[in-house]
Amino acid sequence: YFTKTIQQDTVHAFNMFPNPTNCAVQIELAYEGRMPVRIYQTDGRLITSVDLDFVDNRALLDVTALGAGIYVVVGEDGNGHRRFQEKLVRY
Repeated sequence: YFTKTIQQDTVHAFNMFPNPTNCAVQIELAYEGRMPVRIYQTDGRLITSVDLDFVDNRALLDVTALGAGIYVVVGEDGNGHRRFQEKLVRY
């Protein structure tokens, strides 16, 4: 279940591009280390979960295994705090 309203103190500034994509997106976030990232369908069903390695505040998320559609990408730190949430269009 996703809402459009997210508390400002729980989500940090980041970039995810290119979006839309058909292969991968780069995520830029002030974060170093491993971060669990989950990809959901817009109805809230979990599609996949991966651990991304952020190096120099960047990580690459491969979405080639996803079918065409709209997804929600959510990243959380090691304490379970949401660091980002963004819609992703896979074509």
